[in-house]
Amino acid sequence: MANRFPLIANAITRQLEELQVGDNLNLSASGIYDGTSSGIAGYVLTSTGSSVSWQAALTTEQIQDIIGDMVSVNTETNISVTYDDPNGKLNFSIPIASNTVLGVVKPDGVTITVSPAGTLTVIGGGSTGATNLDGLSDVQIGGAITGHTLRYNGTQFVNASLSYNDLTSTPILSTVATSGSYNDLTFKPSIPLNINDLADVEGSPSVGQVLKWNGSLWAPAADLTGGGGGSGGINFSDLSVTTNTAAGGGALAYDNTNGTFTFTPPNLSGFLTSQSPSDWTATTGPTRILNKPTLSTVATSGSYVDLSNRPVFATVATSGLYSDLTGTPTIPAAQVPSDWTATTGVTRILNKPTLAAVATSGQYTDLANRPSLASVAISASYNDLVDLPTIPAAQVSSDWNATTGISRILNKPTLAAVATTGSWFDLGNRPTLSTVATTGSYTDLTNRPTLSTVAITGSYNDLTGRPTLITALSGLTDVTISSPTSNQTIRYNGTRWVNITDNTITRADISSTNSSPSGNGSLSYSSSTGVFTFTPPNLSSYITGLGTFSIDALSDVAIGTPQVGQTLKWNGANWVPSESAGGRTSVNGSTSSIVNGAAENITIVGFKSYALLKIETSHAAWVTIYSDTGSRLSDISRLENTDPQPGAGVIAEVIHTTANQTTKITPGTIGWNDDTLGGDPTPSKNIYLKVVNKSGSTAAIAVTLTILQLET
Repeated sequence: MANRFPLIANAITRQLEELQVGDNLNLSASGIYDGTSSGIAGYVLTSTGSSVSWQAALTTEQIQDIIGDMVSVNTETNISVTYDDPNGKLNFSIPIASNTVLGVVKPDGVTITVSPAGTLTVIGGGSTGATNLDGLSDVQIGGAITGHTLRYNGTQFVNASLSYNDLTSTPILSTVATSGSYNDLTFKPSIPLNINDLADVEGSPSVGQVLKWNGSLWAPAADLTGGGGGSGGINFSDLSVTTNTAAGGGALAYDNTNGTFTFTPPNLSGFLTSQSPSDWTATTGPTRILNKPTLSTVATSGSYVDLSNRPVFATVATSGLYSDLTGTPTIPAAQVPSDWTATTGVTRILNKPTLAAVATSGQYTDLANRPSLASVAISASYNDLVDLPTIPAAQVSSDWNATTGISRILNKPTLAAVATTGSWFDLGNRPTLSTVATTGSYTDLTNRPTLSTVAITGSYNDLTGRPTLITALSGLTDVTISSPTSNQTIRYNGTRWVNITDNTITRADISSTNSSPSGNGSLSYSSSTGVFTFTPPNLSSYITGLGTFSIDALSDVAIGTPQVGQTLKWNGANWVPSESAGGRTSVNGSTSSIVNGAAENITIVGFKSYALLKIETSHAAWVTIYSDTGSRLSDISRLENTDPQPGAGVIAEVIHTTANQTTKITPGTIGWNDDTLGGDPTPSKNIYLKVVNKSGSTAAIAVTLTILQLET
């Protein structure tokens, strides 16, 4: 192998390369012929898969027989191939096409036209058609060699070599694509070297300052360090407690200039240390209740029978029975279903029509005047149609392989193999394409530029000349970190940021504890532990309650029997209950649970006379306000959509359609009580109402009136 070098595969470039001088290629024990034997004349090296040895070469006759066997057992279409063994030749026979059929055949997209005279015209190759690329009118093949591709030169396609420089729309590579250097990058990031270079840090520090967050940035500021006054932090020893003499209700004060808490206990010297509870039955002594009212029997019994002036109720008020009502309406008998077959009574249907048979049978045969239908209307069979058409035999598809019958294609041409396979390998005189023409691989281009590793990987790690990035505080030029420990901070010392230990306390470092009551109480503080200790005053000898007192127990109050809405007024000798006009207030009442559409009378205690401002109901309801019970009774039969007569005793009424609805009475209406029960002409504070449930279901209707007192 003089002047020759063996080829090896390069795993990185994926190309075959010559073995370089100086490289070692060990072929021993590999089963590969190592060139130490000159061999035998006419023999060739043959591999068994595990070893290489000299074997006799095949003779010409052996090669011809192998090719003959290949064409003897294969399958041909529209061509006959035979092997002439004595002469060592292959004979090909193609049948002559018929010229009796006109038409167009399109095998695999190639148009072939057959003329009436049987002339075959192949589009793109003259009168006889092209059988190779060079026969095409717009292709010029000259001196084709391995690696050539067809390229259009403006007038026709010609063969030529293709390199990277011949490619169009190639990318414009930046310098870094071939150099791989960080310095050749554009828009390089600004790499911080000290704390002030960071985007979220601003300001110039002073000695002792630390970085603090101001809501948007980190900025130098004073640290909360120990040492007492100023704006700094504190230590446990900066706080203290003093206790003053008991005074007033007690107090706790703090002096923020020296950290002293001052505790003043309450003065309890004026408080009672004992007291006996009041006694309702006592007639003398401090437990006696002065001016206590004389209670009626019902005040202690709580019994209805002990009420005076109680009304006389109708029987139905306590029985709740329909039969105890007076003036009950006549209720007709219950409705029953109508009966189609009934001839008498309320179930009989008057004027019912006489129905045809089909109305109850639903049968077609019960229809009158039905049409005569043809047989096909019932059978739906094609055979029952009249005037049936004659249908020709079914059409069949043309068959390229047929030689007889209507499916045979007349005058079909004999097609070249490429006409049916569409394969590049079946073209005649096809050019030898370069590797890149079939692979489309960048690595198969010639004259391609040598790219740096980063151009392929895109990895920062493959850049050359890349800078050292700062990843820790200690890497910044203006920061010095020396053996940091937990909870240390970084503080500016005038030239650099350094780590230090602060001796400060937080809110969590301060606590409190309570001791048992003693003396007047005290508050103490431990400056070593930060614990506040509170000792409450001992109140065991003081009164814990004054029993049950009423305002009537006061010596200058004569309470008597107060009424709702009264106030205390001075009569020259005592404070006594009296009426007081003025003051807007809300009064309310509620019905029991009543069914929808039912009415119930209720009484709300208000004032003798009042200005009515608002009416509110908890449910949809019709509410009417009266001046007296007699007017309410007389209005019992008036309908909802009928206005009351003037002077009928109706003060106001509203109709609410939703729950929790409020109606403003604008302008305000004057209401008053016009009672004369028992012949007493003095009006009471009762406001009389009738409430009708319109909510749609059973409910207790609450009514609230906003009123202004006008009379005492």
